[in-house]
Amino acid sequence: MGLRSRIASFLSLTQTDITVALVVAGGALVGWGYSTFFDGRDPNRARHDIAALIQRHDSIQSAHRAAQIRQGVTDSANSSQWESLTDQDIAADSAAKAASKSSSGKKQPPSGPININTASKSELMRLPGVGEKTAEAIIGHRNARKFSVPADIMNVKGIGPKKYEKMLPFLKVK
Repeated sequence: MGLRSRIASFLSLTQTDITVALVVAGGALVGWGYSTFFDGRDPNRARHDIAALIQRHDSIQSAHRAAQIRQGVTDSANSSQWESLTDQDIAADSAAKAASKSSSGKKQPPSGPININTASKSELMRLPGVGEKTAEAIIGHRNARKFSVPADIMNVKGIGPKKYEKMLPFLKVK
């Protein structure tokens, strides 16, 4: 008497019922094995992607609010909604407009040297080779220790000699 026959008689099921149950259990076991050992998706990445979408949504809303303030919202029901707008929101909107105005799609370099000890994130992002994460790293570094010479910027992760050479004409510390 085989294993299926013993299980069928013990549980009062037919051999077909046992075969179906074993196939389902085997499929579940294979699925678990695949997801555990072969599936390269990172569960934390999904949370990161959602956070990035939320941040993008908030940025778009801020830009929209700033645009409506500039246009002069006269509706009293909506005016209280715009009162909480910060200077940072308006600056973000201005940066977005400047980026959209550039016909080549590339960011415009600063018109002159910027003080890396006091520059805002959007100003730092105008430096050649500096994106959002690098600008945040520069701000984090200067919060811990101010830059004394422009070459100190190479102590920031992601900025090496080549990138430093490209941004040197636009850097100042005092």
